[in-house]
Amino acid sequence: MSIAEFPSNSSRGKNNSAEFERTPPQDVIAEQSVLGGMLFIKDAISDVVEILRERDFYRPAHELIYEAIVDLYGRGEPADPVTVAAELTKRGDLVRAGGAPYLPHFNLIRSNRC
Repeated sequence: MSIAEFPSNSSRGKNNSAEFERTPPQDVIAEQSVLGGMLFIKDAISDVVEILRERDFYRPAHELIYEAIVDLYGRGEPADPVTVAAELTKRGDLVRAGGAPYLPHFNLIRSNRC
């Protein structure tokens, strides 16, 4: 059945909450793998920033971590778990990003996926 064959439901309003009950497609492990690559493979950051933006991450914590990595990279500073944790602390976002113990976790995810 194509989209053209679905009956239109003109009574459904634009603000109908039923339209938003489903979780959007997402893959948390894929997000962690990307961030792990950015944290542990020096050249990965330049490749990733050409493809992904903050808004591409489903988990808000991953969005915060991505922003910190990209900002450090843009300033010519190293982006590793220690410097990213320091940057997130400076911004007041470390707890919202999962805390300092969450950052090295990405290396385990990346290693298991390779």
